[in-house]
Amino acid sequence: PDKALQGSYDTTIVESEVQVVLNDDDIVEIQKEVSNALLAEKKGSTKFGNRKLVVMTGTSSGLGRKAALALLRTGDYHVIGAVRDMDKMEAVAEVDGFDLDNF
Repeated sequence: PDKALQGSYDTTIVESEVQVVLNDDDIVEIQKEVSNALLAEKKGSTKFGNRKLVVMTGTSSGLGRKAALALLRTGDYHVIGAVRDMDKMEAVAEVDGFDLDNF
């Protein structure tokens, strides 16, 4: 049986098909898992919409800076810049015109 369906259940062979009968506890557990997955997906889409999440190092200088700017300009990405100097990053974001809603 599939791992998602592990637990107490009965199987009955009917014309070469397997029928799975779940008890109430199994159904409640599956409903909770589906509900939690949908809630997590909703939270992610609420915050980032259809944008992909990118965590990038070195966004305050050089190639990382230019890559972050290019990704932000597409509007398809939410970029998290992992930097050592936040003051420098804030200045770079302002000078380069980073979209602060997505950075």
